[in-house]
Amino acid sequence: MRNLFVFIYLLLSFTVNALEWPVEKIILTATFGESRQNHFHTGIDLGGGEQTIFPISPGEVVFAYEKRSDYSSLPVGLGNFIVLQHQEGIRSIYCHIKDDTLKRLLTEFNMQDPLGTIGDSGHSQGKHLHLSLIDSEMKTIINPFLVLPPLTDRQAPVIRRLFMKGEGDLIELREGDELKTGEVHILAEIYDLREDVSFIWKLAPYKILLYVNGQEVNQVSFNFLQAEEGRLVLSDTREGYGDLYVSDWIYKLGSLDLTPGETHMQVFTRDFAGNVSQREYFFQVKN
Repeated sequence: MRNLFVFIYLLLSFTVNALEWPVEKIILTATFGESRQNHFHTGIDLGGGEQTIFPISPGEVVFAYEKRSDYSSLPVGLGNFIVLQHQEGIRSIYCHIKDDTLKRLLTEFNMQDPLGTIGDSGHSQGKHLHLSLIDSEMKTIINPFLVLPPLTDRQAPVIRRLFMKGEGDLIELREGDELKTGEVHILAEIYDLREDVSFIWKLAPYKILLYVNGQEVNQVSFNFLQAEEGRLVLSDTREGYGDLYVSDWIYKLGSLDLTPGETHMQVFTRDFAGNVSQREYFFQVKN
């Protein structure tokens, strides 16, 4: 219920000034909540070369940083970045801006005012804009897809493999398997795909759901992140990075107590455009 309130609150906050994408050519290269080896990706990444960056909404400058400045305590992995304050405590952060293009003289920006140019300053494997949204009042990091205009996407996410881990080795689950009773952990290799390239470029999905015998066992949603006991967790489930990720694209979906008989398992995943994929398995459990 709290997260529903936050979502409605965000929509109402931007009723007067609709948000816009910060670049003209939208090339999505990374999504919210993806694995970054040991932490969640806290925003989205946009490519498309050295495009001009604009505010997503009118805002006041909270802070601007250029790597040539002497701020040794700052997270220089962000490279050159600027933070804008918008309505109702919402802040937007624009990172990896190209050297010498950050517009530091302005203290307030309208949506037509350039912030800078996409670059690769800081810890970056290529030229891109990292965009994060923070609700400073709710102490929450927001998935930008919740408030930005929708993107056209016809490519459904991929459920490549399902695994079970009991007392023994990790096994790949196959249709018609015979399994023994006991507690097992369910894992899945799942990813979304960019549809604008001819090779495999993986992205995190928006939601993952696990059903067993028609009952929902777990749901993972990449809506919000928040700090809890010194770590970032998903607001919906309070899962931290290590609770969810085994590796970059393998997720922990929950635990089951297998009992004798036939078991019907379904895994669903969807992206933010509403494209859905499903895999289902029937298997026998014996003593």
